Amino acid sequence: MVFKYIRFFILLALINISTFLYGQPNANIGWVPNTTLCPNGSVELDIFGTVGDDSIIIVWGNGDPYKWLDTVEPMSYMHTYEDAGVFTLEVIAYDDPITDTARVQITVIDFSADFTKDVQDSICWNINGNLVNVTDQTDDLGMQYSRAWHFGDGAIDTFPDMSYNYLQSGRHDLTLIASVLDNSSWPWLECYDTITKPITIYQNSNLIQEMQWTEGCPCNMLEFQASGNAIEWQWEMGDQEASHTGSSITHFFSEPGSFTVVLTAQDAEGCSARKYLNIDVCNADTTFASKADANWYFGASDGDCPNTNNFSSISFEEISGGFQATASTSKGQMHSSEAASTVSHPETGEVLFYTNGVEVFDTTGAVMSNGSGLMGNKSAAHGTMIVPKPGDLNQYYIFTANGFSGSACTPARTGYYYHIVDMSQNGGLGSVTSKNHPLFTGVCPDAIPWGGSVIQEAMSGTVKSPGTCIESAEYWVIIPTCEDSFRSYLIDESGINDPIISVHPSAIDGAVNCWSEAAVSRNGKLYAISEFVSLGPPVVRVFDFDKNTGELLKPRVINIHRDEQATGLEFSPNNRFLYTCSGFYIDQYDLQAEDINASKVRIKTTTFPGKVYTMSLGVDDKIYVTHHDTSSLDIIENPNLKGVSCNYNEWGMPFPYKEERVGLQNIVPMSRLAYDTMNFNIGLTVEIDSCNGLVTFSDNECHFIADSTLAIWDYGDGAIDTFDFFEFPDHIYESSGEYYVSLSLSKDCYNSKSVKDTIDVFVPNKIPGIFTMGDSIAFGNQPILIEADKEGVSYQWAGNGDFSCDTCFVTTFLPVGDDDFVFVDIIDSGGCSYKDSIFVYRIDTTQKVTIFIPNAFTPNQKGINEQFKILNDISGFYEVSIYDRRGNLVFIDEGTSLSWNGLTKKGKVAAEGVYIYKIQGVINNKNILQTGSVEVIR
Repeated sequence: MVFKYIRFFILLALINISTFLYGQPNANIGWVPNTTLCPNGSVELDIFGTVGDDSIIIVWGNGDPYKWLDTVEPMSYMHTYEDAGVFTLEVIAYDDPITDTARVQITVIDFSADFTKDVQDSICWNINGNLVNVTDQTDDLGMQYSRAWHFGDGAIDTFPDMSYNYLQSGRHDLTLIASVLDNSSWPWLECYDTITKPITIYQNSNLIQEMQWTEGCPCNMLEFQASGNAIEWQWEMGDQEASHTGSSITHFFSEPGSFTVVLTAQDAEGCSARKYLNIDVCNADTTFASKADANWYFGASDGDCPNTNNFSSISFEEISGGFQATASTSKGQMHSSEAASTVSHPETGEVLFYTNGVEVFDTTGAVMSNGSGLMGNKSAAHGTMIVPKPGDLNQYYIFTANGFSGSACTPARTGYYYHIVDMSQNGGLGSVTSKNHPLFTGVCPDAIPWGGSVIQEAMSGTVKSPGTCIESAEYWVIIPTCEDSFRSYLIDESGINDPIISVHPSAIDGAVNCWSEAAVSRNGKLYAISEFVSLGPPVVRVFDFDKNTGELLKPRVINIHRDEQATGLEFSPNNRFLYTCSGFYIDQYDLQAEDINASKVRIKTTTFPGKVYTMSLGVDDKIYVTHHDTSSLDIIENPNLKGVSCNYNEWGMPFPYKEERVGLQNIVPMSRLAYDTMNFNIGLTVEIDSCNGLVTFSDNECHFIADSTLAIWDYGDGAIDTFDFFEFPDHIYESSGEYYVSLSLSKDCYNSKSVKDTIDVFVPNKIPGIFTMGDSIAFGNQPILIEADKEGVSYQWAGNGDFSCDTCFVTTFLPVGDDDFVFVDIIDSGGCSYKDSIFVYRIDTTQKVTIFIPNAFTPNQKGINEQFKILNDISGFYEVSIYDRRGNLVFIDEGTSLSWNGLTKKGKVAAEGVYIYKIQGVINNKNILQTGSVEVIR
């Protein structure tokens, strides 16, 4: 037995060693207060006095060699008793040849902790937990003691007997600590003992042998498969959506990104296993976007273009699999070294207008009516930005910034302004109807070296809400103002609202943020701004952006080397990576990394002559980079991939001549509204024909969908319609209930969108149960009374026989033959038809034959209650006929021993439900005609 070492002192006090007058030694053990110890208890022996020139011997009484003291001084000696037992402590005073001895008895008690548990040391993990019962078996020797259970997973308890449920697999050290701290019998005792018994809760590796996924169509509709010996499977997808069950599932991820999928499996005995799968989900919702961002016009700085008739532009054209960018030098008439913004028609993609922040050009290349003299700056990096005006697709806001010129700015033109364009004017070419309205101007105290003016250049924006139509969408425009503040302006149908101000002190004390660019991630949740400052090394700041409130939160600083310039930046389409260009360097940062600065990967050092300045994300999910003083743009081909796998393509988009181009496209990302603008009325309200179960689906007709769009409707009742073009269909439901309806639209696997919702359908004429008398009724030689249990405005009875009234609520009926079906059609006050039937059969009241037949059976190939047959012992020749509720003959057979196995007369499996049977013939030498109902359960 292993005891925890606990030092406990017993004072063996006042051992007086003296010498008699005649030189005899004297050994004396004085006051001994505690002679009972716990295991590992220690006894302390104090020695005083001398014994001439000889010594004292100490014998501890536990089998150890004695202790010989050559000289005696006032000293203390310690000894520890490790085992339980009774020991005699001796002190022998020795003065050759005379000795004297004193003794005291020491008792070391046996206090031993122990417990039992009702499970083995190794058990299989269960998803619901593993219950372990423990019982304290400590030998307490009649003492009062306390206990503490440590279950090895952080849980602690103190009850004598415990039941504990382990929820996590792995090794757990189950420990009992028993202690005597305050005992009435031995108040000086402090006994402790500990015992540990391990429990390993393992996962059965055979339950999940393989776990994999494949990209479906669309690419964010993923298929997952698992194999193994499990019988129950549960998938948690990592996106806070509902879980799935089954070994093979399909899941639609509404947003792109990285997710951890967790699969938990269980066998018939309750043993479980769990595996994890890390996946990256693409962004597939791009097809039905507006085409407002389909064209980019930009140009050379004034006076530097060698051929003033050639101007730069990029057009994005839809192709199979996405978009393709084409460079052009024959479109546009705009000179601008930096500021550039172009907006196209959201449906056709035709250019509406473009601007450099000073002039506005219409689609012909002419300056738009009233389109000159805007308070902006061609040399401001993000000196202009276009935003749709909510509530009117014909009107747009143009926001401009004065920019930084390297010296004090003209006070009259400093700050940010907005202007309004109305495309319904001037024959559709548009007009600037209002301009040069101050958005934010004035003095920034931190900008004293430049006259205290507002000189920052960064503007960015995002969608707050897509609304029910694109014209009712809402937007945010975000601008940096002074050193420590940012302003977010909500743009809605009421106009430009008062700003939401977020205050975040500059990363560098006293710095003036002069040349900046900003970007918002595609999902609108991240904001980044570059700060090329005059008083310190450049930095990039990244914030969380709350689209609901407009606040910038949780600033993070990315440090840029002092010798580099922090200018252009852009987010990857999947919102994970941030790219920066600084001088000749292009870097990637992983925003999901614990240390963003340490995640830096230099993906390219560009070649001379020009530096890289500006980045913009295209609708083709590629990032375009301006390469100053060259004849091309650089391209990041795969920005969603980590590190150099992103494929930086220097000179990726060539132009035929060199330009002093720095700036690229800057508009609020209307194209990212995608098909979220669709508002399907398949939720609380649908148009349902109340009689026939006909459901008509519709929307608000705000969509932008090409005729070639593939539309797949899943109505939730097993029926699916596929159309080669988009349309809203009608669908007839056969029965009432709640149905999960989904619509998938796609041009290809990377250009798709799905919407889904539930509807409640009530179908009156598909609900049986008009007759309260049951499924069948017997008659003798007299007409039978039949009554409908449904109130209506008209009734129509039908059957092979005579009715007393075939249009009444109550009627009598006399069949022509021995049996027949009676049908009724009831029209209610709403014009809906209710239909039902009842089986009537003749009986011979003079003879009685009793046969026993089950009212249900389960033909499911499991070997239990598989047959519908007569149960009692009878003889005879008879016929069995089975009918469905519509009176159709399903099965018929004759002979001396008949049964039905649940198959129709054509050999098909009969559906679940209630069927009518008729048995007629001669049984036990008597004529028999018996009918009733039987339910098929599978």
